[in-house]
Amino acid sequence: MGCQKKIAQKIRDKEADYLLAVKGNQVMLEQAFDDYFRMDMLQDFDGSSYSTQEKSHGRIETRVALVNRDLSVLGDIEHEWPGLKSMGIVASIRQESAVATEQDVSIRYYICSKELEAQTLLEATRSHWGVEVMHWSLDTAFCEDNSRIRADDRAEAFARIRQICLNLLKSETTFKGGIKRKRMNCAMDEKYLSKVLESLT
Repeated sequence: MGCQKKIAQKIRDKEADYLLAVKGNQVMLEQAFDDYFRMDMLQDFDGSSYSTQEKSHGRIETRVALVNRDLSVLGDIEHEWPGLKSMGIVASIRQESAVATEQDVSIRYYICSKELEAQTLLEATRSHWGVEVMHWSLDTAFCEDNSRIRADDRAEAFARIRQICLNLLKSETTFKGGIKRKRMNCAMDEKYLSKVLESLT
């Protein structure tokens, strides 16, 4: 979901809250974050902060979330976003060795219509990657991004059908292969197709 004011307004109109990633398509907002954020905030921050650390595959990954509710640092931009209550920063620091270099640090900015705590921000952004991974699977196996279905509610209906198919193919474990190969196997082998569809019953 893109970080757009119209999307934010539609979400607020439905009496829901948004947590949107700030990307390059919002130049002024991104610049305001760049002007506000300093690397030393990762060590010493006045607002809400939370961090986790994981060790795996010989590297250490530290994630730090910072939440600021003083939106005056955004200047006039604060009033352009409907219901904006907090701004968040998530830093991921990957270390192969004992000392991280600047290349190991990735910074992402977020805006939210709730007064978030930093722990909630970190958990929400981590769960978002599960959605991204599912979208990547749908795109690689079903070419979802190339779909030209737009009329009425057909796009949503076909998206749901693709998600159901993806779940069916993932749940079938006897055939060792990726989703694309399983899909091709269904097209060429009726017995295998029946096996995939068995999980519906």
